[in-house]
Amino acid sequence: MPSIFKKILLVFFVITIYFFGIRELRKSIHDFYMGTILPAEYGEINENISFYAQSSVSFTLVDLKAENHKGWQFKIPFGSFYLFAVIGLLFLQSDKKTYALLSGFHLLMGVTTVILVVIGIKFSTALLIVVDFISRYLLPLGSFGYVAFLYGKLKMNDRLYANQT
Repeated sequence: MPSIFKKILLVFFVITIYFFGIRELRKSIHDFYMGTILPAEYGEINENISFYAQSSVSFTLVDLKAENHKGWQFKIPFGSFYLFAVIGLLFLQSDKKTYALLSGFHLLMGVTTVILVVIGIKFSTALLIVVDFISRYLLPLGSFGYVAFLYGKLKMNDRLYANQT
């Protein structure tokens, strides 16, 4: 079977695992957060902050004292950016270490955001800006940037090899 067909089958397998495994796990984590680090019901957390669900895997925390009620996004990692990065790694024929590094990055960002949310709710809403930054910018950049970096490295190695022969 040609290599491209194997890759396409692998992509379908990964998508299936994502939607029936990882996505369901993310929903379970969302439900776990309700009643543990966040109140059991959507609404006011304290006199400064309220929250609501943006989706089944993310929250929006809102500053009640601000005029425009600015909000900060709090997403559970291993979302679509992770899925697309894994698919990119499949097409690059990456080794297991690259998948482990990508997964470790998402896990680290997940733990970091939970810690920052807990501290931000209790002590300083300023930390919620960092949670929002991680959710909106760092996770996508880290995921896609990692694949782009590996692709560039692969192309550079191909060019060096071509110049040597």
